[in-house]
Amino acid sequence: MTTHDGEEKDWQSGRSIAECNRYMFAHQLGCDVTFLVGNDSKPIPAHKYVLASRSSVFFAMFYGAVAETNEEIPIPDIEPEVFSTLLKYLYYEDLAVSGEQTASLMYAANKYCVTKVVRKCRKLLQEALTVDTVCSTMESAHLFDDHELHKKCLEMILLEPQKCLQSEAFLHLCPDCLMPIISSDDLIIDEATVLNVLLKWAETECRRQQLTVCDVNIKKCLGKVLYEVRFPVMDIQFFADKVGKRDILSKSERISVFTFLCGSSKSIPDDLFKTTPRGQRQLQTTIALQDPQTPQNTHTPQQRICLRFLRDGHVALRNENLWYVGQKSDKIDFSASKTIYIHGIILYGCGVESASYTVEATILRAGLSTTNLSKFIQSS
Repeated sequence: MTTHDGEEKDWQSGRSIAECNRYMFAHQLGCDVTFLVGNDSKPIPAHKYVLASRSSVFFAMFYGAVAETNEEIPIPDIEPEVFSTLLKYLYYEDLAVSGEQTASLMYAANKYCVTKVVRKCRKLLQEALTVDTVCSTMESAHLFDDHELHKKCLEMILLEPQKCLQSEAFLHLCPDCLMPIISSDDLIIDEATVLNVLLKWAETECRRQQLTVCDVNIKKCLGKVLYEVRFPVMDIQFFADKVGKRDILSKSERISVFTFLCGSSKSIPDDLFKTTPRGQRQLQTTIALQDPQTPQNTHTPQQRICLRFLRDGHVALRNENLWYVGQKSDKIDFSASKTIYIHGIILYGCGVESASYTVEATILRAGLSTTNLSKFIQSS
């Protein structure tokens, strides 16, 4: 049965609580608050009781010690589509998130303390990370203080520095996001590239701040990040051509670097710049399991070889350790206390006769996957 205005007279019958909430929200029945959302202040009516029952922020807003008394509440920092998506979840737990909306929805959910939506959005953003999106996602994580997502983004940037640092989104990072990237020992990229991408970022920042693009303003925009560039490990000719003739460093700073690069004394006054190449710590390599206390040689950067089946210098495979050829996938789970990079994988083949193998190896790390297809030949 319907009323004269087209609404059902007994719409509650046969509906669940969520379905009733959906109906009231969709038809704007009994609304007692209106949000003016976005730059255009689009009105979105809602119910205080429903929102307060689902969000501690809305509860404080409507029923707290300093409760909002106005019937119209402006929300200029969230787009109407995003706010409607959040309200639909609060009313009847429908959460349909489009890719381009995820970061904005996470911001809105974080603002109103809707933790389940925050976790869902974080998961979607992590799964969708690419070299083109990781910097913008990192900036979003910084904006709403999501340390977990920020860490995941940093890990991916350090895995794919060349592509990530040359993406358009890199130019829009804030200095707080820029610092952990440029200061990292695990940023495996040559210092000339580091300087070039930073100068490009600084030129963009000058324009954002409506400053003249010049060396003085470039240095001002870079601030402390500039001193994370490892000028002392640069090629001397590159430094002379790209830095020595510019004012991004002071005269005394340029002299200190030139003295370091040309002289026999390898020290920088007051630890002005780091002098250790990135990812090039001198650490001993141990051939695992055979004699973990005896260093075999030293590599730069560090390499470690882990031979799981080595016993007294010989390969000893027990039945429970065998990997099988067939349709099923075999796997190894391992963890590391520091950031590591996989250099290669050793696979054992037939020990009786020559054989040719096509192997698909997939490495899963921190929610990211890389697949390589290689051909391994086992000699007799």
